[in-house]
Amino acid sequence: MVKEQATKVRQFGWAIVLGGLRLPVVLLTVVIFTAAVVFSGCHREPDLAQLSHDLAAILDGSGPDEVLARTKYEVELNPSAETYERLAQAYALTQQTEEVVKALEKALELDPTYPRALLGMAVVNLRQGHFAEAQSIAGQLLDDKQCGPSEVQTVVSRALLGQKKLQEAADLASTGIKQHPRYAPLHYVLGDAHMSLTQLDEAVIAYQKAVQIQPEERMYRQAVILALLMDKRTDEAVREAKSAQQAVRD
Repeated sequence: MVKEQATKVRQFGWAIVLGGLRLPVVLLTVVIFTAAVVFSGCHREPDLAQLSHDLAAILDGSGPDEVLARTKYEVELNPSAETYERLAQAYALTQQTEEVVKALEKALELDPTYPRALLGMAVVNLRQGHFAEAQSIAGQLLDDKQCGPSEVQTVVSRALLGQKKLQEAADLASTGIKQHPRYAPLHYVLGDAHMSLTQLDEAVIAYQKAVQIQPEERMYRQAVILALLMDKRTDEAVREAKSAQQAVRD
């Protein structure tokens, strides 16, 4: 059980740690994060959302309570933006949302520009439905061409969707895909933007791309099926459902 939890956290990062993000757009809209592949012309970005590797190892071996104990000790030894952000990760693992926010606030008090803390706070605001705040916080990590970490582009795109700025969300997701073409969540959020704009063909294409990149992710499969059904492409939806049964557990 602990190993399964550790695998999920390593794969999906901040948003899954915080319990998933459900936003008011047409389809299932959960923000997930994985490692980025960057496009030439933009500088390489760190993987901001991934659980720290040493904490993931502790989680795998001993569980979330041990991670929390370790990070509390680190803060006592060296109270810094980095250690408070790591503490926030630990509180998220133990589902203490109020403590997550307090730790992130302390991290940003010590360093208002610390990227991982900014991303974490943006995710918290997104999950709480504070879309403008999430956009503002995460947007600090993008440059004037909207280049930056793939996780941040996804959060800002989701925040724009939450504010009903549908075309802006689609445009930002498209920009992100040019920079991070193998980052499935950006294709997924682009599909949601197209769905909200009633561009069903484009939505299907975007969702199918997410499936190609991450075929084991059930919500991408569900999105394809629902988009096909809404586009009255029932035979294709049935074939996709059968394929999903074989590819995805449960």
